[in-house]
Amino acid sequence: MNCKIEYYSKTHHFYLMYQAMYPVIIDKAKAAATNMLKKNDFSASPYLNRCVVENFISYINNSTYFKLTDENVLGLLYLAITYHEVPLEVTLMIYIDKKHDQFIKNYLERYLDGPVDIVFEKIIGKYFEEYMGKKEVHSFPTESLLRILNVYLAENQITREIIEFLLLQLSGKGEEASLLFSVVNVSHYEDHLLNQLDMYRDVFNPCFLKKEHFFYMLDKIKDDFS
Repeated sequence: MNCKIEYYSKTHHFYLMYQAMYPVIIDKAKAAATNMLKKNDFSASPYLNRCVVENFISYINNSTYFKLTDENVLGLLYLAITYHEVPLEVTLMIYIDKKHDQFIKNYLERYLDGPVDIVFEKIIGKYFEEYMGKKEVHSFPTESLLRILNVYLAENQITREIIEFLLLQLSGKGEEASLLFSVVNVSHYEDHLLNQLDMYRDVFNPCFLKKEHFFYMLDKIKDDFS
């Protein structure tokens, strides 16, 4: 084996073992990784690149020494989401599930404005109905809310409360909030939804509605004339 490769393998393994024995704090690495991912350029750091991160994730998945903590779980979830490591993401969400209220409350207390952290888009998305009444959630950017809604609606049905939340977004943000309705399927609340949207016709852009809503309206018109 090449001496340089052997040296790297041994020191890298020691680094992983060291990190496994002590709580892993990934905030600084996360910030660096975010910057490099945006530029799709890992050459900016000789210590953090795609290969290293993927090896680290593999180590976490297979290690009997590694322990999850409140301090490292959010940073690890960031890596799992970024690198599409679904099994690891599931494991981390099981840990977070037990303390999700604590994690979300802490985040909302610190949130000022701007894009929502991708980790909390995932966490808040899972528990969206619990927190959609919070003023901080109402102030989230439309793009972040769209991703949060996608997470929630992947496992849940639309409710009247969510429709009311979306209508409040229309009231506060105007036409740009029309985008949020692109994730809404036809439901038991369809008549209510369409009646309410008619009241917002000056600001709502119907181009974002799924085609099923228009088919529903056509069927209603046919029924009225039959």
